[in-house]
Amino acid sequence: MNQFIDRFIQNKNVNLLVNRMIRAAKLETSLYEEVEADKESFGQSMTVVALSALAAGIGSITKAGFSGLLINLAVTLLGW
Repeated sequence: MNQFIDRFIQNKNVNLLVNRMIRAAKLETSLYEEVEADKESFGQSMTVVALSALAAGIGSITKAGFSGLLINLAVTLLGW
């Protein structure tokens, strides 16, 4: 298991995604220009949207149940 995690963390794309997520949280304006210029950042953007939708769904699971989680994920991705 540790080998998998080590390889995952050392993956260049994962490092770039995590770096961009941290910079977005800090509201670094240079990041938004960088992402706009990077034509291959769509997958990373979708990953961030899906993760945030998943987090919101997990947060509301006590009120809406598992179906609420799935609906929240679908609506967020479609709305994006």
